[in-house]
Amino acid sequence: MQNNEISELLNPAFCALLYSSIVDGYNSKALKKIPLYLPYILIPIILHKESRLVLPKTAASKFHLWLQNEPQIVVGLTERVNSLEPYISKSSLLLRGQGIIDLDEDFRVSLIDNKKINKMIKNAEYISEYTFAAKKLGAICGRFNCESTMLALLGIKL
Repeated sequence: MQNNEISELLNPAFCALLYSSIVDGYNSKALKKIPLYLPYILIPIILHKESRLVLPKTAASKFHLWLQNEPQIVVGLTERVNSLEPYISKSSLLLRGQGIIDLDEDFRVSLIDNKKINKMIKNAEYISEYTFAAKKLGAICGRFNCESTMLALLGIKL
């Protein structure tokens, strides 16, 4: 990856679009709102081209079966999560500052202003591959509804 491409992918505004897409997908399928930590784990999967390209075709896919069929997803994931944390934190602060997301008392994230995000995504077609993948991965994880098992399958310890 070239330095210019890396800086574009780590732009807080771009990561904010991924973050909000994950939240939107997850919250549309889950019984509870997405926990604050989960976008920090899912965004590195979306930004990693090899992982993004092997996402299931539909959001109806089963999370654990996908990981079983694509075990390479977890290789290096912890390192990617750790290295991207500052960029994702900036994105989260940007979204909160703009009134697009909110946290409840259990540190679960709600999407407040989906219209703003959808307008930005619609006006930037070149990022739709990423935002579509982020929303789909969020939905797949939301349908799984067992956060501790999801973390264990991904090899992530909080």
